[in-house]
Amino acid sequence: DSTSRRYYLARKYKQYLDSEKLPYIHLFDGGLTDNLGIQPFQRHIAFADNDAWKFFKALSRENTKHVLFIVVNAQPGQMRKYSLVGSNIPLFDTIAGVSAIPLNEYTFVSLAHLRTTMEKLTKQIAEGRCAERRKNGEDTKGCDDFKAHLVVVDFDDIKDDEKREFLKEIPTSFSLTPEQVTALKQAGKELLQQSAEYQQFLSNLK
Repeated sequence: DSTSRRYYLARKYKQYLDSEKLPYIHLFDGGLTDNLGIQPFQRHIAFADNDAWKFFKALSRENTKHVLFIVVNAQPGQMRKYSLVGSNIPLFDTIAGVSAIPLNEYTFVSLAHLRTTMEKLTKQIAEGRCAERRKNGEDTKGCDDFKAHLVVVDFDDIKDDEKREFLKEIPTSFSLTPEQVTALKQAGKELLQQSAEYQQFLSNLK
């Protein structure tokens, strides 16, 4: 099927198999196309004919009961300061805004798609495992015991206004101050502690 995601990905990656035609590969930051870093997982599912059970069997993970996905959405906040003045926005900030706005929109769409993928994952694993056990004449008790947990760590969920704004203003950089690093670590811990889905995952492991 030339319109399938699997066909599209296979055709795109096939060109890299010929090192004579493409002796060099230049890589760029994938933030503009996959800010959350979730596309690789969805590609693997696509290569398995969109069959999560087939994908898990290929990984020899047939008896898995829980899968936890933690997605960190650290997109920066909007430049609200320019909403308070009537002057023109500087060129650099204009360019930043032009790239950030569609990125933020795509991030929202990606999360919505991932939630749907998690629901399908749970359903396909349970159905696939039960069907295979019935086919092999095995005991099917507990075959549908599988749950995919999605935890989204998002600075927007920080309750303290001042802390939230400080975190959202931290740039994407290889060089952060000790204060910024400490704030990020504390925020991650706080958000996981208040995440109902994460706490449910932990309780299921007991």
